[in-house]
Amino acid sequence: MNAPSRRPSRILHYLGEVGRRYFPAAPDFPLAMDIPALSWPRDGDCALADVALPPWAEHLGVDGGNLLVPEALAGAGEQEHRWRSTDWLSAIAWYLHGEAERQYERRHGPVHSYSVRLTGIDPRIWQRAWVNRIALFLRAWALRESGGGGLGPAPEGRLHLSHDVDAIRKTVAIRGKRTAFHLFNAVRHAGRLRGGKAWGALADAARFAWSSADYAGLARICELEKAQGLRSRIHVFAGLPGGWRNPVTWLIDPGYDIAAPASRELVDSLRVLQAEGWEIGLHPSAASYRSAAELAMQRERLEGVLGGPVTACRQHWLMFSWADSWKAQEQAGFREDSTLGFNDRPGFRAGAALLFRPWDDRAGRALDLAVLPFVFMDSQFYDYRPMTGSERPLALAGWVKEVVETGGECSCIWHSHVFGPDYGWDDGFRTLLSLLPRKAGEDGG
Repeated sequence: MNAPSRRPSRILHYLGEVGRRYFPAAPDFPLAMDIPALSWPRDGDCALADVALPPWAEHLGVDGGNLLVPEALAGAGEQEHRWRSTDWLSAIAWYLHGEAERQYERRHGPVHSYSVRLTGIDPRIWQRAWVNRIALFLRAWALRESGGGGLGPAPEGRLHLSHDVDAIRKTVAIRGKRTAFHLFNAVRHAGRLRGGKAWGALADAARFAWSSADYAGLARICELEKAQGLRSRIHVFAGLPGGWRNPVTWLIDPGYDIAAPASRELVDSLRVLQAEGWEIGLHPSAASYRSAAELAMQRERLEGVLGGPVTACRQHWLMFSWADSWKAQEQAGFREDSTLGFNDRPGFRAGAALLFRPWDDRAGRALDLAVLPFVFMDSQFYDYRPMTGSERPLALAGWVKEVVETGGECSCIWHSHVFGPDYGWDDGFRTLLSLLPRKAGEDGG
């Protein structure tokens, strides 16, 4: 048996976050289990190991019944008995603390949200909800040895819908960015001798560069959600408009001013949606990701327009620093962030589908800010990895299935401007709605 004092404070905190979801009637129960306390992996040690689960728990693992943990926390002994000597509790904290990425950031600076820049980190970290699977294993182990009962009900998986309002009309900056993206794909296909796809990408670039488009997709999204009894969170940009921005932010940040007369229709729609149960959050400017003052200014600007409090955010362009972003958001008055995910791939960043509060090593405390990771967004199934109409539903279903089967909780992103001929990504959103788990008569947003 292990006394709680043997575990560092941050490990105890993360166990509490997991315990409230997977051991709701006894959140501290894992601390009483016969689990060894091994040394935290050294800085720079991100090696991983597969630990085979016992036959009665094989269904909770992957690839034949394995769970992935840091090698330093995987116990010694024969493979079939290694699960008994593994420090599962520290492995949970290692994942939720984003330790592998934090180490990389300390050496190289923020990668923001591009997994391709995380050289040397095993990408298997992001392919499954490992924290959730470990929690389910510990729950099964506890029930087996205690004779059952006393832990509370197992959690049900929940995938929250969310939308980022990156554009309300087609601007010069949008034409340039999207046209350049199509041209990049044309060059990439040509380099791989895919002539047909290269010509198709060139045609897409020409069409996007010269076409006009309707970007008022938010109303259509909400109509679809309302028809199924769903409500989502809508993140809205509230940074200062064009004249206050440098060329980089002019290119990257959304081009609308939430306080300008031209945005009045959007504001009126947001107020109606808010009254009907949708939540409005802030989509802070790209450069604000480590500035509490800038984040607070934009939050207050959006609150002034909406006439009510705004407590949730997701950073634009997913600009993010493990060391600074959440601390700045907390200081700016936010209570929840959903930036934790990748631009270039779906995945469980931090190996988890879990609403949790991050630990601040410098302050030695948990932040008063909850983190809701997101597992995927629309562009990952259309741009970063183009798919056929039959491949896309299977890919979406696979990620949703992992959340549901592990009793996880996270979000996903579908941008509001991708309905219509410029993008035509509404088919994927309709597929997503059909996959969402929910009970009859229950809000599944």
